[in-house]
Amino acid sequence: MADIRTRMGDTISSWTERQIAAGVLSPGARSMTPQDAADQHNAANGLEPGHPDYLVAPRRR
Repeated sequence: MADIRTRMGDTISSWTERQIAAGVLSPGARSMTPQDAADQHNAANGLEPGHPDYLVAPRRR
């Protein structure tokens, strides 16, 4: 897991882990950037901005 964190600039974030723990994202989201995971979730569920379940990933710093 440490090699993924290094490769992705530590984007396996606490945000991603919280979404996985809440059952919103699957564990496969760990191999994605938070933005990619949010985009995939929104597309797969037909969600648009304004929907209560629409995910917005935190910005990278």
